[in-house]
Amino acid sequence: MRRKILGDFQTPLPLAEQIVAFLQQQGLSWTRLLEPTCGKGNFIRAALHQQPQADIIGIETQAEYVQQARALAFPATAASSAVRIYHESIFSLNLQQDLQWQSDGPLLVVGNPPWVTNAEQGALEGGNLPEKSNFKNFTGMDALTGKSNFDIAEYIWIQLLESFAQIPGAIALLTKLSTARSVLKHCYDHHLPVNGLHLYKIDAQRWFNVAVEAGLLLVHRCADHPDYQLQVYSSFEASAPEATVTIYQDMVVADQKTLDHIEFIGGKSSLQWRQGVKHDAASVMELRRVDGAWHNKLGEVVNVEDEFIFPLFKSSDLRKRRPEIQKGLILTQRFIGQDTAHLRQTAPRLWRYLDAHRPYFDARKSSIYRGKPSFTLFGVGDYTFSPYKVMVSGFYRPPYFVLVEPHDGKPVVCDDTCYLLPCDSLLQATVASNALNHFVTMRYLDAVMFKDAKRPLTKTILDRINLAELVRQIPPHELLQSNQPLPGIADQNLSALFSPQVEQLPLL
Repeated sequence: MRRKILGDFQTPLPLAEQIVAFLQQQGLSWTRLLEPTCGKGNFIRAALHQQPQADIIGIETQAEYVQQARALAFPATAASSAVRIYHESIFSLNLQQDLQWQSDGPLLVVGNPPWVTNAEQGALEGGNLPEKSNFKNFTGMDALTGKSNFDIAEYIWIQLLESFAQIPGAIALLTKLSTARSVLKHCYDHHLPVNGLHLYKIDAQRWFNVAVEAGLLLVHRCADHPDYQLQVYSSFEASAPEATVTIYQDMVVADQKTLDHIEFIGGKSSLQWRQGVKHDAASVMELRRVDGAWHNKLGEVVNVEDEFIFPLFKSSDLRKRRPEIQKGLILTQRFIGQDTAHLRQTAPRLWRYLDAHRPYFDARKSSIYRGKPSFTLFGVGDYTFSPYKVMVSGFYRPPYFVLVEPHDGKPVVCDDTCYLLPCDSLLQATVASNALNHFVTMRYLDAVMFKDAKRPLTKTILDRINLAELVRQIPPHELLQSNQPLPGIADQNLSALFSPQVEQLPLL
């Protein structure tokens, strides 16, 4: 459990030795070496074998590892007298001021920072976290919910890059591929002086028994002409990259060559994509109809006012071309922040049910629920109750965009693993879903999505699809394919459905 809480994946000595030897083969030289999360000190041991006269500092927060690293650093030889192990957290140090170097010269930062996110550590009550801050400068709900979640290694990367931006040398850390892309985006956004990023894949299953794509991310400092590309190599022995990740229209993308041929798609959606309902109480809030009665995930029969139960799609449902409604979701609010106290009088059965299950709501760890009305939700608003929608899961490749109509007179909702595009009419929803499922859109999405991402399709990607221009480029008969007749639209300018003046059109 401690390994999971701390993101503690100790680097085997053979891998550490292979990495240090590889860095030397790349022509790197250093007089100083920093291992920012040194653990037992295997990178330090490997570095001592290669350059025993180097000025070496290790930082480690766990006392037992500090002892082991110090035992490696202080054998009975004069050669290692310049090795020091700080019993500190990297998050508590000012790396420019607090490290007492005994020499000057090129600096190599090498190591293996924790492979865990801030949210995962918070949920597991781990303490190996930076001071709480919105270091990505997100605003509104993005600052409170999943978008502000980040890998601890990403934070460490940024701390190192910014602390040592003016010092000659390089940084080489074992890193998940998804984190490497985030580091690339930060370097680009903040104009950091780096000469490209190079990731050399390793077999993470073999070395760490984890099924993720990861490798050694190597970043050189450069004084002039920074290069914001991530070259991905299949191994340390590979002579050419197998993929190049670049920045395109301020997005990290997998295939810029394809995008150059369909650049008309990229832009800004005139309709706003929304994430589904966030409740973090699935055992109580998500229901399934069994023999004519609603049951929760605890196996209990749920008898509440029907007007508060809405048909529900989850990600697994949206994988299907024609998903069937089998689930329901209790909605306690119609907009974020709405007081729920009125439910005591307006929906007494619902109130009794929620109150009886209050511990499930009190156990929600996310800070977004603090100080909010009882049984509060997020991801609710007028868009939630739009009768026509296009929905898509954020988890699956290739994505499929589902046209959603009312069910039994109620709007269908989705959970926060999904995204929805609220539409004003069946016509608008039909055209949007057909355009989004078009092969041209699939090419675009394949070029901007990453298969190893936990959530390959994001709101950022969806908001960059210029629906109006996309519809202009697709033949009308391909956009009007529908299971229902759509009369009287032969002469309509379909792209106008997605212009800012959409409300002025005669919609079905």
